[in-house]
Amino acid sequence: MVYNANMRSDKGYEKYFQKNVLVCEVIRSYLEVDSSHFFSDNNASLQMGVLKHASGFIEVPHYHPVIDRGVCATQQFFYVISGRVCVNFYDKVGRPDCQIVLEPGDSINILDGIHAIQILESSKCISIKQGPFLGEKMDKVEVTFDDSCF
Repeated sequence: MVYNANMRSDKGYEKYFQKNVLVCEVIRSYLEVDSSHFFSDNNASLQMGVLKHASGFIEVPHYHPVIDRGVCATQQFFYVISGRVCVNFYDKVGRPDCQIVLEPGDSINILDGIHAIQILESSKCISIKQGPFLGEKMDKVEVTFDDSCF
């Protein structure tokens, strides 16, 4: 369910925007690709895509060199293994902006915006964020809104 129809979709890959700012990307379990494909912008600090290879594929041995990439924003990736999860986004004054329900096999890359996670059915998810973790007081700013906004 989406409060604002500010979404762009490509048959299983969705982008959600708030005032032309990309707040998240969603890959649905039913997405079909012919070959490996990354959907995120090349400049994004946390990128998501789908890897698809035929049986027998071997990626050559390699490593990733240490590179200072200057990442300053914390972004969050969720993959729903089981259950149902709802990600609610809010505008800056606390009005609900969009609500994204994730089913098993769906994933979301939260890039920006005020959001809350609601568990609709007991769930098991994989979550990935940039580190190092600096503690709750540094890494998460809780937002409270005036009740009149709802």
